[in-house]
Amino acid sequence: MDWSFSTTRTTLSRMCDKALLKQSSKYGVRVFSPCESKARTLSGVMREFFATVLEIDGPLPTAAFHDSKVLTEEEWLELDDFLNGSDNDD
Repeated sequence: MDWSFSTTRTTLSRMCDKALLKQSSKYGVRVFSPCESKARTLSGVMREFFATVLEIDGPLPTAAFHDSKVLTEEEWLELDDFLNGSDNDD
């Protein structure tokens, strides 16, 4: 991507405004960190997609993500719990 610095700064600022990221400072450098875990964020995106595009309102298939190189085993279990656990609050 050939983004300018100002575009990147604007995008990060908007993500902070939406509580997707939090900003801190370390050694005088701005550091951005996620507000939610990877699994929590992915579960929200998946639930929205399955509900609005595929019109599925129930347990969601997470087995397809089990061998993902992006999710650890712990994150996959967390994702499955967020999507299919008894305490669904997404």
